[in-house]
Amino acid sequence: MKSTRKRGGRLRDAVEEVVARMNDLKARLHSTPGARYAAILDAHVAMLTDERLFDEIAGRIRGERCNGEHAVARVLAEYARTLESVDDAYLSQRAGERVNEHVAWLFTPAHPAILRLVKNVVDTAGLAKIPVSVCGEMSSDPLFTAFLVGLGIDQLILAPRPIPRIKLIIRSISSLQATETAEKALGFTNARDVSAFPVKKLLEVARLPAF
Repeated sequence: MKSTRKRGGRLRDAVEEVVARMNDLKARLHSTPGARYAAILDAHVAMLTDERLFDEIAGRIRGERCNGEHAVARVLAEYARTLESVDDAYLSQRAGERVNEHVAWLFTPAHPAILRLVKNVVDTAGLAKIPVSVCGEMSSDPLFTAFLVGLGIDQLILAPRPIPRIKLIIRSISSLQATETAEKALGFTNARDVSAFPVKKLLEVARLPAF
């Protein structure tokens, strides 16, 4: 019992220390060109100082006699599952963007919410004449090549291994076919249909081998 109280105390100390660091960072940002972005730190501080969230984490520490890291992961995983279950694109994307190993399984680039977010970025950047690049898992996956090209992505940044297949796909489809693929994918309501459609479309228009 004494051990769990000690862990709860360390949790409170850790929260206070991080909040102090956030406020210090915000103060330093006010004297830089990035001052207008400092307000984003308020969201982090609000989460850290949320007493309900703190009580849930502390309760998990007491109830399961676990350390703070485990308790935080478990509580946030429950929040993520709740957000994912809500029929709302924005909240679904919020649930899927975690990198914690306990909730990473929620994320899939094929989720319609992710696709719409990419489109919104492209559209907004286009108005300002800003080129858009995509890197990481999505750009390296052949399933999304036609979709990304169809949206008007200017550059795909990927590891060496998938480059030959990605180049083959881009050379095998027309701009119109890529645009049609993007429009169709944006109309789906679940990740399964999004994942299946690009494969069928590519095999149909480019006569590519299954992958």
